[in-house]
Amino acid sequence: MESLSALGVVIEVVDRGSFAAAGRALGVSASAVGKSITRLEERVGARLFQRTSRSLRLTPEGERFVERCRRILAEVGAAEAELAEANGEPRGTLRISVPVAGGPFRSALADFQEAYPSVVLEIESTNRYVDLVREGFDAAIRSGVLEDSTLTARYLGAFRALLVGSPEYLARRGAPRLPRDLARHDLLQFRLSTSGRLHALTVREPADSAPRFARTSVVANNLDLLIHFAVRGRGLAYVADVLIRDELEAGTLVPVLAEQVGAPVACHVVWPEAKHVPPKLRVFIDYLAEHLLPER
Repeated sequence: MESLSALGVVIEVVDRGSFAAAGRALGVSASAVGKSITRLEERVGARLFQRTSRSLRLTPEGERFVERCRRILAEVGAAEAELAEANGEPRGTLRISVPVAGGPFRSALADFQEAYPSVVLEIESTNRYVDLVREGFDAAIRSGVLEDSTLTARYLGAFRALLVGSPEYLARRGAPRLPRDLARHDLLQFRLSTSGRLHALTVREPADSAPRFARTSVVANNLDLLIHFAVRGRGLAYVADVLIRDELEAGTLVPVLAEQVGAPVACHVVWPEAKHVPPKLRVFIDYLAEHLLPER
């Protein structure tokens, strides 16, 4: 068991990029992580990491060792999953990547953990496309077109992108009736973390031209922040309807050009392809499919 624990420490250091980050994830000090690595190196008679004051990287021997460690720990995890399945209760740690966004994701994850208290959720909120296998994630929630064909995916439903503004802003600047009317409005622009590009509006009429705005007043890679600016009347925001359910119901945000601007966007949960899906992951996938984007 001590050897398996040491293998887990090595994997955490590789995935997190430093002893300090691995220590935070494991709940121990960076010094304790370093001592564990040193003891393991002494036991196997090889140096696993090349360490300087500014960098930490695997040696060639370390790369081969880590590759095998991942397979060993995956087998241990599968064995534990089989035991858990036999006992009828999903358990263990589930490491997932979710978008930096609001209500529906937070609610679904909290409800899942309440339904399955023996499953420990380790959540990373990020808008970048994580490498599930290399970074050790069990699953990720992704929207839009799926680019990684090596992953297994399950469709969760679809949401709609809407252009919205506050009633106060629209009263002050005038509600647009056609896409060309947006030329007198300010845009709150979302920057995609995956590509660094600005999120373009989908316009159906006219289909071949993007709307022009008077200016872009705010650029951010955080949708919650853009929603806040929109509620405060600082411009129009192009966001998913599921993220602004409360604001739409309360009337603090209203759709603009709903018949001409916006499009449905598919949402999936993805996970590494495997012969055996652990019970903790299987119930998580099923729960999301039922609760994240229910039919509206």
